[in-house]
Amino acid sequence: MTPASSRDFPDHCVHRVNGASHRLTGFAWEMSSFITTPVVLVYCMIKLYLNLGWTFILGIALFYITIKADRRVHDGLHDIHHQKSKVD
Repeated sequence: MTPASSRDFPDHCVHRVNGASHRLTGFAWEMSSFITTPVVLVYCMIKLYLNLGWTFILGIALFYITIKADRRVHDGLHDIHHQKSKVD
């Protein structure tokens, strides 16, 4: 028993707590990239806009329009695909 513990835990419980340190390390590792990713994304968007100008904005707009059109076509064909995949 360590001085930090006021209870007499069985050995297998202490092992589980000690074995969980890699999870905390993994969480900290992922959290750092979770925080820096939006910053890097905004930085890249600004640099691309400064280099390409309005062409970059038009490219983003075209990308958005094609994503919306694809979603609309997919939703429109959902009933047809559902009917064809039914087993009689």
